[in-house]
Amino acid sequence: MSENYYSTLRRFDDPVRWEEPEGFDYESEQKAFYAAKNHLQSVLGQKLDFETGSHIQDASYHSMIRLVGDLLKTPEGYAQIRFSNFGKMVSILYEDIIKESVQIDIVQHLTALGYHYIPEGILENQYTGKNPGVTGIDSWWVRYFDWV
Repeated sequence: MSENYYSTLRRFDDPVRWEEPEGFDYESEQKAFYAAKNHLQSVLGQKLDFETGSHIQDASYHSMIRLVGDLLKTPEGYAQIRFSNFGKMVSILYEDIIKESVQIDIVQHLTALGYHYIPEGILENQYTGKNPGVTGIDSWWVRYFDWV
């Protein structure tokens, strides 16, 4: 199963562009993000905090949803769903603190909306792609879901 994730990561890797692929349609991705956020709010039964637009710059992702409170195994902390600029990929930062049923709902619904979910554990592995980055890319997480 993990080889399928690596295949997806390699398929969307761009050896030159590190923030977004050529032809990236920011406006279209924003519309899709807002639709996904609104859908998840309905599924999870609560308003979700998020950041997008000018709040996220110089990054390989464009938007994030913050998960807190009763969505987590304990009331402390937070998790984030991040939306990559590459290949409609999504991942969850600190996914191990999310309630299992919540994570299943999130992944199923985002997948149904056309997103490719990549587990955080896969992304923590060493980046073996072709893009040297500005200062070097050390993990798949940085490549697709962090500031570069």
